[in-house]
Amino acid sequence: MPIWCINPDCNESNSEEQRDCQTCKSSLVFEWGESYRIIWSNIGTKEKPWIAEKKLPDGVVISRVYEATNGTQTSILKVLYSTDQTYVRLFEREFGLLDRLNRERRESKKNNCSFPRVPEVPNHPDISGQVNFKLKRDITVRYLMMEKINGQNLTEWKESNNNTKVTEEQAIQWLKEILIILNKIHELNFVHRDIHPRNIIKTPNNELVLIDYGCVREILDNVDTQLTQVFSLGYTPNEQVRRKAVKQS
Repeated sequence: MPIWCINPDCNESNSEEQRDCQTCKSSLVFEWGESYRIIWSNIGTKEKPWIAEKKLPDGVVISRVYEATNGTQTSILKVLYSTDQTYVRLFEREFGLLDRLNRERRESKKNNCSFPRVPEVPNHPDISGQVNFKLKRDITVRYLMMEKINGQNLTEWKESNNNTKVTEEQAIQWLKEILIILNKIHELNFVHRDIHPRNIIKTPNNELVLIDYGCVREILDNVDTQLTQVFSLGYTPNEQVRRKAVKQS
């Protein structure tokens, strides 16, 4: 199994026994309670072992999402390369919200109460959500680890079922499941801002899980035209695309 370097200027594969990249000398090991390494999954390609990436118009890489393993389980590793405070705040918010949702879920389980499934982040006293990792060329990146939700997103599920139409009963049931987690997010005074079929995973036990909290924002009482623009074609309301979103958007 090849182990990949996260240096955006390198991105070369290495053998499993290596602890440092043989090309750029950056570390290949991430200490997150346990040692994790980037793997080439069937989601990535041999040339691009990440699941997704965000770039600026000039081609500068802002962030990438990888799959990482500690040898027994696979997790999602999000890496932020940009030091722009706009992206740093979004990165910190994502962990902060997931951490709060995770704590509420654990508390609900203790009290035998139900709570919607959310991606888990490590519950470890010595680990914070934002861990700095220095690459060999003296760039410090931020990264966070979270649970990989197994299953298909709703777009993949539809395609694998020959684009069969969803029944009205099924659609209503799915909407109810998603509204439960959205209600929890709104109770914490946040909005998700990027809800579409690719961000909803259908697990093997038919449970729906909302993912990708990288665009969450605190709820504002007034219209804010300075919001970071976030939209998915076909799913984002027009006023949000025009950066004139209101709470109802």
